Amino acid sequence: MKRPLLLIACLLAAAVLPALSLRYYFSPECGSCRDFLGREVPRVEKAVGQKLPLVLRDVRATGVIEELEAILAHRGLTLTAVPVLVMDDVVLVGTKQVSARFEAEVRRLLAAPAADSIDVEDLAQVL
Repeated sequence: MKRPLLLIACLLAAAVLPALSLRYYFSPECGSCRDFLGREVPRVEKAVGQKLPLVLRDVRATGVIEELEAILAHRGLTLTAVPVLVMDDVVLVGTKQVSARFEAEVRRLLAAPAADSIDVEDLAQVL
């Protein structure tokens, strides 16, 4: 009996909470990157009232640059600077752009309805 309740809770959470994907491509040797992670991310998390699902990708690690180049190529872009922040439908490139637009883009994405939302009437069909 607990499994159906868990399934219902998961489905309702998915229907209500917007999905947010944040991937930060950076070098730990970059001072402005460390500042962004140590100051800006916690400040924005406090401002929006939630921990952000930020995935850190060290561009020095094997295959990460190629991964980033593929993501950018898929969007018709080329790698011109690091850091790069990939946020759902937005790509911010370079320290200035990341710092200038991060909070506004997070707020916009959090305010958007979840792409995979489920209608409550559809929930009965799932069960």
